[in-house]
Amino acid sequence: MLNRVRCFLAIMLLVCGPAVAATINVERDGSGDFIVLQEALNAAADGDTIRLGPGDFTEMPWTRLPGWSWDVRSCGRVLADDLTIIGAGPELTRIGPATYAANGNLFSPIAIAYTERAGLRLQDLTIRNCYESVRVKGTLDMENCALDDHAIGMYWFATGIGGGIRDTEFRGESGVAPTAFRIIPDGGGEGILIERCDISGANAIIETPGTVVIDCRFSEYKVGVQIYGSGSATFHRCTVDVTRIGLEFSLGSGAYCEFNDGEISGGWTALDAGGNAPNGRYVVRNSRLHGGSTAVIDARYRPRSCEISGCDIFKGSGPVILCSSTNTAVTHDLRNNYWGTTSEADIQSWIIDHSDDPNIP
Repeated sequence: MLNRVRCFLAIMLLVCGPAVAATINVERDGSGDFIVLQEALNAAADGDTIRLGPGDFTEMPWTRLPGWSWDVRSCGRVLADDLTIIGAGPELTRIGPATYAANGNLFSPIAIAYTERAGLRLQDLTIRNCYESVRVKGTLDMENCALDDHAIGMYWFATGIGGGIRDTEFRGESGVAPTAFRIIPDGGGEGILIERCDISGANAIIETPGTVVIDCRFSEYKVGVQIYGSGSATFHRCTVDVTRIGLEFSLGSGAYCEFNDGEISGGWTALDAGGNAPNGRYVVRNSRLHGGSTAVIDARYRPRSCEISGCDIFKGSGPVILCSSTNTAVTHDLRNNYWGTTSEADIQSWIIDHSDDPNIP
């Protein structure tokens, strides 16, 4: 009798066990399960994979996102959890309209919208010409993608731990003040890795704690990277080459930025240490800093402390470090760097601080 019960339970476990994840094929020539991306997303279950063949996926049905009071167009409203979308390669699979179609009044279209659950993976595809390329609430893994010509390339509300972006290009062209990506903590966001990405024609905004950025390039825009609130980021072997400000703290009181073994160049300033974040801190090691018309380091307007060491500092038309009157006394440590000269008089003349103006504490 006992053996019969065991056998019955084993059969029930086999019958009621977890469903096997499916692969759904979307082919524009009709050879797959679906032709339109949204039809495949409607059919997908948790854990499934959608494979997109070559072609342009331009259909944009209207949808209502949770909490929104108006409809937006979207090429793909994701409804399943733990979903993977894989293209045939960024040069072959393209999601979004053929020409720039962003509507800043409606925040539309949003090419890939995933706002209700957690766990999305995107790989081997291009997303283009939308107000937002990707809008995610949850965890995200993106690899070998291109986000082209957007107002906001990626809006990520991070609710889990980990995730990241690898080997991806963000190119902002037609958008007004385009943002490559903005990552916001929403009950999570620690441990995000951004690696081997190329960001051009748009800025990047990091608000999450403990974000790591490796082997990335930021170029061809006014500002390279802005760290908001109490966000923190550590950069390794990155290049920032922009027309105004390389790295900037904004809108917070505890931001932290560490930059190692890279290069920062700004037409105005390499490091903006001002703004409303008096408890923040820059740490820069073994890097090259190129200043511009304002300074190499703009330390005005409630600045954060800077610790710069082992760096080559290249003065532009402005001073190396520019301080001004503030309510908070700040100490900047710029020892053990090469300033392009051994003249003590020259170095002193390139520093505007309390020695020049007693109102600067």
